[in-house]
Amino acid sequence: MKRFFIAIAIAVMAMTTQSCLHGYEDYKTTAVVEVVIPDSIELVQMQGTITLRNLSNGYKYSSSTFNLSSVQMDLMRGAYSLEAEGTLKFVNKKDKEKNKEVKYFRSSSDYVEITDHPTMIKAKLIFM
Repeated sequence: MKRFFIAIAIAVMAMTTQSCLHGYEDYKTTAVVEVVIPDSIELVQMQGTITLRNLSNGYKYSSSTFNLSSVQMDLMRGAYSLEAEGTLKFVNKKDKEKNKEVKYFRSSSDYVEITDHPTMIKAKLIFM
């Protein structure tokens, strides 16, 4: 009988310690930053860099891999500031000749909260 209780105690301890080992902390997420393009233009190509700076530790995440007007980054969850700059090749929809134009753009935000899976961020476009 004593061996039976010892076996049960060992089994309970094993199950308890095993459940502690599977603790999962969800620190990382994906942020998709989309530069909002005005309706009056048709985007041809976008080049540049988008940088997200963590406001807690100052670490910077940067990407230049655009998928039309959006960039996807894997980073830690938290509060960030956003900086974006680059060039934009586009066609003005009102232009009958459909000439391609190139302009510099910029976008910034002092506070962006990144907590969801994935987090979608809309960045307002500023032509320079």
